[in-house]
Amino acid sequence: MRLFLAINLNEEIKDYLSEAIRQLKRNASGGNFTRRENLHLTLVFLGETREDKLNAVKRAMDRVEEKPFQLSFQGFGRFNRRGGDIHWAGAERAEALLSVQKRLSEALTEEGFSLESREYAPHLTLGREVRISGSSE
Repeated sequence: MRLFLAINLNEEIKDYLSEAIRQLKRNASGGNFTRRENLHLTLVFLGETREDKLNAVKRAMDRVEEKPFQLSFQGFGRFNRRGGDIHWAGAERAEALLSVQKRLSEALTEEGFSLESREYAPHLTLGREVRISGSSE
């Protein structure tokens, strides 16, 4: 199963992002756009994970506690990809968010998971393989 740990979003944020996706679709000649019910802020991506590893994931999650904190979303961008870009909405790199992401990663590593080594870039994916109409890219 494909597994990731994420923060679910409230309805107000989903409404705002859904409108951004609608506008992106209007300007695109194609792409795979995130459905409203799938909008989330990924903390750690595990990828394909065997079912027998789920208890290790739960143990790692149980070791990480955080008080509620506020998230701010700002700006839009894209990751350039051949065949269409990934368009995203940015999340502020708040100290509490970065802390919980780092502690989750450490706990998962202690449980034997191999994680990506690149720096965490908090964002919400709006669409993949997006091709903007009239773009020469």
